[in-house]
Amino acid sequence: MTASQAALVLMQLADLWMVCRLGPHETQAIGTAALMTLSVSTFGSGFLITVVNALVGHAFGANDRAKTYLLAWQSIWSACVIGFLGLLLFPAAPGFFALIGHPERVQVLEYRYFQVGLFGIIPQLVVLAFGHYFLATGRPKVLMMTLFITVVLNVIFNFLLIFGAYGCPRMGFTGAALGTAIANGVGVFILGGVFIFQRDGLPRRAKSPRFSLTYLRLMFRVGVPAGIQDAVECGAFGILLMFLVNKFGALHLEASSILLRCLQMVSLPADGIGASVMALVAKQIGAASIGKAQEIALIGFRLIAIYMSAMAVLFYVFREPLLQMFTADIRVVEIGSQVMVCIALVQLFDAMTINYIHTLQGAGDSAWPSVVNLVLISVVMLGGGMLVLNHAPFLASFGIWSLAAMLTGAQGLAFLLRWLYGPWKSLVLFKD
Repeated sequence: MTASQAALVLMQLADLWMVCRLGPHETQAIGTAALMTLSVSTFGSGFLITVVNALVGHAFGANDRAKTYLLAWQSIWSACVIGFLGLLLFPAAPGFFALIGHPERVQVLEYRYFQVGLFGIIPQLVVLAFGHYFLATGRPKVLMMTLFITVVLNVIFNFLLIFGAYGCPRMGFTGAALGTAIANGVGVFILGGVFIFQRDGLPRRAKSPRFSLTYLRLMFRVGVPAGIQDAVECGAFGILLMFLVNKFGALHLEASSILLRCLQMVSLPADGIGASVMALVAKQIGAASIGKAQEIALIGFRLIAIYMSAMAVLFYVFREPLLQMFTADIRVVEIGSQVMVCIALVQLFDAMTINYIHTLQGAGDSAWPSVVNLVLISVVMLGGGMLVLNHAPFLASFGIWSLAAMLTGAQGLAFLLRWLYGPWKSLVLFKD
């Protein structure tokens, strides 16, 4: 799983490099546009990753294969419904991006990217539903190989559609969103085919598409808080950050847009480890082995902490060369370099956040982290952001990113304490 997430990092790195070649307006737009698209899909991905890994993992740990298929089909229906609901945001996109207040030319780029990206959410979520079924049932190679294929296709499609190469239409900025949607569509066919035609000794009736209101209710009870948690962290945090940074001008916006995209890329391998930990924790809890679940959580934290610490060193030592990959403006590099020092200091807390939010979700404890995240973002980012704007504007975007670092530290400690002392050991997911 981590290898496949590393491939996604390379894909996003290539996407960012291609978009930055289009000009400064596109560079300023990519952070918020991609983040808003990701916020909509993140509700669905947080929902699906949690319910598939937790519920399918529990069923698989209890050796109930028929139930794993039934739960998988409910996740497919849920992915389609969430994706269709996301399309309802299409007409509201121009007004929403106008509220953020970026320059008009940047706004146009942002909402066009967002509108195209909405059509890619359904295939993206279906890929997640199928893929994490294989992860929860101990077959990560199926997901890994499919993601590698879609990553390669995404880079190819984006190159063709962004720059209009080899006779393809030159779509510029929006070509990046369309290329990703097409690549995910291919992934649906690959994973769907493996899922439907796999041989495991169960009768065909046990694997046929079915609808279960009971399990859908269970999925929404476990998955909706996790979806809200992820959407709030990605959307409310990211959009609020970009809204506040915009108050300090285009250079700060451009630097923060690059940094935000880089942070998303860096967190992907850590999220991959976290998703694997979630599946393993859920399996052990399903097999009534609490002690092993705790051991897995500790091992997961150590792995993520090592990776994130290495990223902290990379951010600090190579901060200027990293930024120069995406911009030639020395002023943007100077602004971004200062912020990168701040980011590097909290990577260990970020590791804590990523690991323990996944372990809590694997145990079915998803509502509490969602509430805590909303409170922390409101107090630290919104309240603190207003203080910086009104009483310490000389800090500029460095002050806003310092608040983001404080938020990361508070999240990490809160989720760690919840795992150590929370009630997850006594939670019961399946009543039957």
